[in-house]
Amino acid sequence: MSQLAEFEKIAEDVKNVNSRPTDQELLDLYGLYKQATVGDVNTDRPGMLDLKGKAKWDAWNSRKVLCCGLLDPSCLQECRRRMP
Repeated sequence: MSQLAEFEKIAEDVKNVNSRPTDQELLDLYGLYKQATVGDVNTDRPGMLDLKGKAKWDAWNSRKVLCCGLLDPSCLQECRRRMP
């Protein structure tokens, strides 16, 4: 299985888990997904009243050193490890 196909499978598997992941697990997976598909954060941090947006932005921004893109093996390993 190619790395791209494996990543897409992991992303699809997350949508079909039996129990809802914790908020922190969802943020971790969101950060990994955005870093892998978009790369480094390319937007400004949301304002102080947008708590959900700030949490998501922070989760994405925290991954910029860990993953370099969709085909980065370390990103795939981290996704596998974080699967609920």
